[in-house]
Amino acid sequence: MHRYLHIKTRNTWWDAKYECEKLGAYLVTIGTEEENSWLRETFLPVWDPATCNPWWDCCSHWTGANDIEEEGRFVWTENDNRVTSYFNWHPDEPDNSGEQDCVLMCRDGIWGTTQCHQMYSYICEKD
Repeated sequence: MHRYLHIKTRNTWWDAKYECEKLGAYLVTIGTEEENSWLRETFLPVWDPATCNPWWDCCSHWTGANDIEEEGRFVWTENDNRVTSYFNWHPDEPDNSGEQDCVLMCRDGIWGTTQCHQMYSYICEKD
């Protein structure tokens, strides 16, 4: 059984990772479409295409996925950097425009990449 904690405070990816670890948790790992949908429906603000234009304006929550160590090889922060097998990328992602190494979940459940020093909310997960 997994427990999740939605943190509305905005932090860099690195600080969000650290704050989750202080709680004995890790930045959320998303393994299936069902989990992705549940997280979106449970924690993310409602998706409104009229206010989310361009689409990345509504990418608002850090996940634990990143390609910091090796460009294009996305891994999760927990479980010794296990390679990501489930993806829910926006069609234009990942694009690595400007060193975009950290993965965000958007309000519609689609994923995008951005620079890790940006400030966003996040979801911690604990086994």
